[in-house]
Amino acid sequence: MCWRLGLLALLTVGLLGRGAPQAWGQGADPVLGVSALGSGGTSAVALPDPFLSSLNPALAARYGHYSAGLVAARPFGLLSFQGLGGTAPLSERSGLALEWLRIGYQDAELSYRRDRLRVGIGQALWDWLAIGAAVAYRVESASLDGEALGQASGWSLDWGVQARIPTISGLMLGWTMRNWMSPRPGGRWSSGAWVHLQGGGEARILPREVRWGMRYHWEEWSLLLERAEGWSLGLEREVSDRGALRLGLWDRRRAGESLRWTFGATFRWRSFAVDYAWVAHPALENTSYFAVRWEAPYRIPPVAVEGIVLADLYAVLRSYYARPILARELRPYEEPLQFSGKTQARIGELWLYNPTERSVRIGASVRIPGFTSPRGSEVVGSVEIGPGERRIVPMERLLLNDRAGLIREDRLLEAEVEIYDLDRPDRRRTTARVPVRLYGRNKIRLDELAKLSVYVVSTDPTLAAFVDAVLPLAEDPRLLGLPRPLRTALVLLTALQGISYRSDPNLPYESGTVDAIQFPAEMLIALSETGERPAGDCDDMTVLVAALLEAAGVPTALIQAPRHVFLAFDPGGYSIERAQAEGWDRWTIAIDGVAWIPIETTAVPQGAAAAWREGVQQLQRPVLDSVRTAVGWERYGVGDVEKEGSSIQVDRERIREELGRVLEDPWLEEALESFRR
Repeated sequence: MCWRLGLLALLTVGLLGRGAPQAWGQGADPVLGVSALGSGGTSAVALPDPFLSSLNPALAARYGHYSAGLVAARPFGLLSFQGLGGTAPLSERSGLALEWLRIGYQDAELSYRRDRLRVGIGQALWDWLAIGAAVAYRVESASLDGEALGQASGWSLDWGVQARIPTISGLMLGWTMRNWMSPRPGGRWSSGAWVHLQGGGEARILPREVRWGMRYHWEEWSLLLERAEGWSLGLEREVSDRGALRLGLWDRRRAGESLRWTFGATFRWRSFAVDYAWVAHPALENTSYFAVRWEAPYRIPPVAVEGIVLADLYAVLRSYYARPILARELRPYEEPLQFSGKTQARIGELWLYNPTERSVRIGASVRIPGFTSPRGSEVVGSVEIGPGERRIVPMERLLLNDRAGLIREDRLLEAEVEIYDLDRPDRRRTTARVPVRLYGRNKIRLDELAKLSVYVVSTDPTLAAFVDAVLPLAEDPRLLGLPRPLRTALVLLTALQGISYRSDPNLPYESGTVDAIQFPAEMLIALSETGERPAGDCDDMTVLVAALLEAAGVPTALIQAPRHVFLAFDPGGYSIERAQAEGWDRWTIAIDGVAWIPIETTAVPQGAAAAWREGVQQLQRPVLDSVRTAVGWERYGVGDVEKEGSSIQVDRERIREELGRVLEDPWLEEALESFRR
């Protein structure tokens, strides 16, 4: 008799029989998702929520967040309603959802309680299709006048499908079947949710329920539509990052009930949110639902880093590093053991492995404390790595700050590298630290002649002051009839006779060692202020002369010979054919079809005539390379200029006297005469 009373209580309560059906519909399995309740009870394609298990377990494959939530309500002023839920991603394509629900009723005579535990799992089969399954276990009990009427328990299976429509951006379809089957004694399975009564017997407490739904999202709006026993319609608008508003309509007129209106809202703060839903009922008291939830993004980084290497950086090449590369090559590799820690790349390389089954689009940044912005510099804009692929990704550019371009001492630093998912920016970033050497502004590896042009800083105010002081001497009557670039070069070379030459033991271009080079302004300041004869090697002398000529508007070119470098300047744009026809090609060198005058810069202390004459003699040796300074600037940029220039003291009388002696040189007289014709 006891179990019959218990069964009668459970069935007549049915959450309290005719007068108290669930707000979710007579004979339906209640959902915990407050956001779903606020948007008309739509659950097959519900909005993101920790209570996915009772909505559609397939959604767990797409949620991509760790979450936990607590919900409470007092439906119709009669029932107590509490629930806990949460989700946990298992991989890029799967997730787990778990929830517990307790519904209860108690008055002076009757007491009823149902506990439900549901565990669901979702798996994405493809980028556009995910499926899910859930197991629900229920325990129900009732008592009358303090005497237990009985207890019942049972479990059932749910299914879910979620699909994206690739051709329509923002459209999602969903299908769920709740209480698909339950086990019964004798190995039988029947549709619906069945419970086994304490003391024997069984009862079907919930029918099988099928729901079809769609969700369309555009900008800050979401439209939800669902079909079950009736229609449900929901609309959500994201107000800002801090919250959202919802409105829903529940059409259950086919079940003999009136339309129901719902309203919902979300308020967010950092990782926490509060959800609210108001559900109208045609006969009973309207109900408010509250939920508090916490969320954190999936913490598996987008790719595995199997190697990072940064090349040595040179402060003088700061503008060169800031230029994006035009052609980027992603090279494959077989295994991480191939990583040697060395690179020929301009800035560095990332060795990345995508262990997942889907492509990932990544970006990367590098932060060098004190020498980049606090947030770092983007070194990889966008690179796609396919499933299971290993790729060597070159760094495209690096923005160093002004301080980096002006340091004089070498620094051994630690760079912080971050790699992030561009399509899912809330994912955890892959981070690593790697050492990097930043050489002072006077150091450079001259493995290419054009790199020397970065020291030809013709815009330095110190050079401008020197040129302005010397250039009036180019109007000397003894120079009349000569092309202006040639007159300018003669007086500037004469003004530099106070500089001494010293040999360079590094022998750049052949040994591959890092060379130290003086900026032109540094040598000019020493020439003007110290009273001593500043000294420089062939590199120092070449960039000084080239910078002064360029500052005066005379184009220059750099010339490389074995174990040596010197320069040439353009005396006026004469073609090499004209030079040959007029017989003065013996004093010039052909560069890009133009006749240029070679200058041996180490002979500048002996005067302009000696510098030109020995420049011509250098042409008897093999010329390995030549490059116009302007081309070098286009390729590597120009070194940073000091913010304030220095005043330069120029003894014009001395320069005028030296120029007179230079013009008396017979070799120079013959060469200049050919240019006067």
